[in-house]
Amino acid sequence: MSKIKDILQTHSVLFKKIILISSCFLLSLIIYVGITVVYAAWQEPSSAPPLDNASAPINVSSSTQTIVDSKKLKIKDDGTGMLSIQGNLKITGATGNVTLETTGGPLKATGGLIIEVRSNDPTLPESGRIWINTSP
Repeated sequence: MSKIKDILQTHSVLFKKIILISSCFLLSLIIYVGITVVYAAWQEPSSAPPLDNASAPINVSSSTQTIVDSKKLKIKDDGTGMLSIQGNLKITGATGNVTLETTGGPLKATGGLIIEVRSNDPTLPESGRIWINTSP
């Protein structure tokens, strides 16, 4: 009986050592993987801005930004927004596909060109004014 007791005690000590070594190995592996993931998630920029980095958003950037594909720029849903362009505005498109729309008023260009749709003729039309009378 004492021989069985000695064998069980020896195996119990061996089992405890295996558990301890395995636990240490597993904890080390978890710490290593955690540090690797955290380090991999953060990388310094490859160069100082703006060289290889993305430009700032269009609403705060002073850099030129090219839009690829079709994009819609919505200023405000309620129609009170305004897009102010300082500099030249060039609108281009395929032949017959250029559209410029205004809502609730004439299209005016500094220098005298006014284009509008009206339900009556203006009483004193300015020079350079063009209108389409939509009344029957």
